Amino acid sequence: MPLHGNEVPEALLIVVEKVARHAYRVTDEDIDAAADAGYDENELFDVIVAAALGAGLARRERGLAAISDWEGAR
Repeated sequence: MPLHGNEVPEALLIVVEKVARHAYRVTDEDIDAAADAGYDENELFDVIVAAALGAGLARRERGLAAISDWEGAR
């Protein structure tokens, strides 16, 4: 099932949200539910990596903005 655009399909939403917010909470059942919805291992891997990377980059941007604000206030 290829993904198009920025919208996350309902079957992947739980996995994506957990990976982005609290990756340690992803369970086998979460992955199994996405697989049962028709996503294969390669697709799930790509989605999980993309969610983790997106969350990491967003945190990096917030951190850099905080540093910039701090340096500007000095």
